[in-house]
Amino acid sequence: ANETWCECGPEAFAECVAQAVPFPIAGIHEANDYEAEYLALYRGEIGRGLSTGWPVVDELYTVRPGDLTVVTGVPNSGKSEWIDALMVNLARLHGWRFGLCSFENMPSEHISKLAEKHASAPFMEGPTDRMPEADALACLRWVNGRFWFIRADDEAPTIEWMLDKARVLVFRYGINGLVIDPWNEIEHKRPG
Repeated sequence: ANETWCECGPEAFAECVAQAVPFPIAGIHEANDYEAEYLALYRGEIGRGLSTGWPVVDELYTVRPGDLTVVTGVPNSGKSEWIDALMVNLARLHGWRFGLCSFENMPSEHISKLAEKHASAPFMEGPTDRMPEADALACLRWVNGRFWFIRADDEAPTIEWMLDKARVLVFRYGINGLVIDPWNEIEHKRPG
């Protein structure tokens, strides 16, 4: 500042001060920093995601790769069943593959639930005729190429552990989605 004042004069110094830009702070952005994405959204170059398979839901929510979706609600309100149905729709309509870290379902039970949604028929005995065994086997084959089960056999699962397993599934099988159900079953390492 002193050199500018001495060599260029007070008017040049005042102009430098008037045109000064604050030093950028990591993690802080202005709206103008997003101009390209903003205009792409306006022009329709970026937009709604993939269909959920339910037109009435698509009016309010679609699935975009890279987005995080959190489903919340009271216990036993159908959150897991809805997510399973959404995954089946995404697998069927868009070829998506999933990693499943489900703490409340044994894999065989979870597979049966996915099979029911894929076949639109009950897996177990009940008031409605269940799917024939041949259909159950066909559903197992369909699930097998689209869903992988992340299980913590002898350890408390942490988010780092799950993300490591998910990375393996991305590289090996090209999964598009990861479901963690429920979040509160993860070992969240917190200081004492």
